[in-house]
Amino acid sequence: MKKTIFLYFILIFSTANFFAQEYDTLHINYSNSGYETIDTILYQSNNFNMSVLAGTTVLQTRSTIKAAFEGLFLQKVQLTKCKESGDYEKLTKTGVSDISFYKQDSLFFVELQIVENCCFDFLCELELIGELIDLKYIPYGSYCDCNCCVGLTYQIWNAENVNFDKIRINGDNKTIRKIK
Repeated sequence: MKKTIFLYFILIFSTANFFAQEYDTLHINYSNSGYETIDTILYQSNNFNMSVLAGTTVLQTRSTIKAAFEGLFLQKVQLTKCKESGDYEKLTKTGVSDISFYKQDSLFFVELQIVENCCFDFLCELELIGELIDLKYIPYGSYCDCNCCVGLTYQIWNAENVNFDKIRINGDNKTIRKIK
């Protein structure tokens, strides 16, 4: 009888433990171009070593880390307002519409004007190929039924005075600009 009660106790305890695999919830609320977005992520409590990407941010890829080891750090990327007027023709074609850059001491800033979905945020990275900096952005997030012109400002710290004379956007050779 005691063995039977003990076996029932173990069976009930192990079943309760099995069904108690708790999931935690991470809610991210943010505003993008006037639309409020709420992302919900469910994850197992014992697996919190995951990376959560939210908003426009630097993506730590192999190429970004390799450039940092060579002395070129992509410190941050900011989503800014577009300098473009509301010309609808420009808003129907997605991609880069303008590129400008300037230096300030050991910092190098690249300002992009791009047309993408109004609700997207951007994952950004940097790749150094010889003396060419290839800046990349990956649009992601909720999809809206509209395109908007937005600005992306890359802040790059040239810690080791790395020589570079050209920039390119997303591997597109049409976007190559010489740095004077």
